[in-house]
Amino acid sequence: LSYGDTVQIINVTVEATPALVAGAITYNRTTKVVTFTPTANWTASDTLQAIVTTGVADENGNHLAATYIAQLSVTAT
Repeated sequence: LSYGDTVQIINVTVEATPALVAGAITYNRTTKVVTFTPTANWTASDTLQAIVTTGVADENGNHLAATYIAQLSVTAT
């Protein structure tokens, strides 16, 4: 996994100026969990997209069949 290449978190709150969110990803092989840690806190009401491209492959080299995009909304806690 390569953040900014095969995995991206994009802030699309202002659709005219989407921006890659600064941060890093880690992968735990045992639990099979990917964790994204942003370098700055998000703002409540931000809208983000998580994008995982077909560049991601499993241990056998099988690539993701299609790019996966998920929409996320930030809320205050």
